[in-house]
Amino acid sequence: MKKSMFLITAFLSLSIATAQDFVVDDIAYHVIPGTTNVEVAKKTDCYTGAVAIPETVTYNASTYTVSRIGYLAFEDCSELTSVSLSNSITRIKVGAFTNCSGLTSVDFSDALTFVGVSAFEGCESLTSVEFPNSLKTISRSGFASCKSLTSVSLGESLVAIADNAFSGCESLVSIDIPDSVYYIGDNAFRQCRALTSVTLGNSVDTIDHSAFSGCDNLASVTLKRSTPIFIFETVFDFGGTSLAEIDLHVPVDSELDYGEARVWKDFNIVASSPLSSSKIVEPEDGIITVFPIPANNRLNLKEHSTAKLEQATLFSINGEVVKTSNAHSIDVSSLNQGLYTLKIETTEGVITKKVIKK
Repeated sequence: MKKSMFLITAFLSLSIATAQDFVVDDIAYHVIPGTTNVEVAKKTDCYTGAVAIPETVTYNASTYTVSRIGYLAFEDCSELTSVSLSNSITRIKVGAFTNCSGLTSVDFSDALTFVGVSAFEGCESLTSVEFPNSLKTISRSGFASCKSLTSVSLGESLVAIADNAFSGCESLVSIDIPDSVYYIGDNAFRQCRALTSVTLGNSVDTIDHSAFSGCDNLASVTLKRSTPIFIFETVFDFGGTSLAEIDLHVPVDSELDYGEARVWKDFNIVASSPLSSSKIVEPEDGIITVFPIPANNRLNLKEHSTAKLEQATLFSINGEVVKTSNAHSIDVSSLNQGLYTLKIETTEGVITKKVIKK
């Protein structure tokens, strides 16, 4: 992780060396080309103390909207203690607050949709984070090695928690994954050694390798969906804790299904609340399977009934069409990582499926 972060830092430092266009009230800004927006930029001396980012800034008689935090903007600012982000800010870019070891609190923008790679990695004094309901993605290593982080509140629009997002957050006690989340990446909560309870929302359909490995004090896992999803044995890979010692709370009437499912059957299965609105019915069951999820290079579709594929359309998270095909294999190698919606038109109707490009 350290090596990859060094390479990112080395490359990006060169690209942003002249990114600062002007400074107002001790905050540096870079004008985003072709817009009247600016991003907060890295400056020659580190930011210190409490920093409040405004919604707009005026320079040379021009007023700009502050819309994002730029690459490595606050990197290694060890004397930065708190940050308040105005509601105009929608994105926090790569490494923006990496290794801000003195940062204790962040007040996020209510419009924030994206937290970039390693954005808060190594913020060792950060104790809690509360994300707005606007946030959709926490990127790779977003909050990795935040060793003092004890509390995380995830928003209701979050769809993906990427690889290593909270790995090494050794003080984190519990995590409640909201119903909006579909994907939990490799090592997402690896070595969160204080973690005792996990709740997984009813839309989670992919938990990648080692997502909760090394969480040796885990005592309770609560699942909201009635149908067990396939997971690898490494998802809950512990040093000395047996899965039989961990209570798995599942919806009433789904105990038998979990008792026969790979990995899940090894837990101590406990019936929880009635299914009610938590019951998930996959629309593609028995008709078409989409695999693998997450996908690296190709997304495959396999028919299981008399329904025949007519057209598949892949949409970005913003609703833009990025791929169309009438074949049973779609090349996604050129797409960016993230969540997509796949609309599958068949001779027996239309199916939609959330998919992840890794």
